[in-house]
Amino acid sequence: MPKGNIKGGRKFFTELIDGTPIINKRGRNVAFNNKRNECLIDRYLYLLLLTDKRYEAILTIISNEFFISPVTVRNILQDNYSMLFSLKKEYQGYKEKQQESKFKGVLSKKWPHLVWLLN
Repeated sequence: MPKGNIKGGRKFFTELIDGTPIINKRGRNVAFNNKRNECLIDRYLYLLLLTDKRYEAILTIISNEFFISPVTVRNILQDNYSMLFSLKKEYQGYKEKQQESKFKGVLSKKWPHLVWLLN
């Protein structure tokens, strides 16, 4: 592997082959964490406003989609209550059935990599 190709790349592969544990000394990226939380809240509100599923069922669905525990989903919702409240207020008009496609359009533009279908 030529020098300067990938910063830290040689160390990563050497540690991987040697079997020494790879220790990540940096914390989580706050911007990525906030984006994930916003996406999770949008998904929660989508399921809450357009389905008749119970709270626990919605938590389970989101838990499976984001690969985190239902307790973590609940904690994220509680920790980001102000964002949850403002987005719920913004999306409240989409609760009627005839507005469902507009709501899907808004969320599809915001999160184009996700599928916004109801099961």
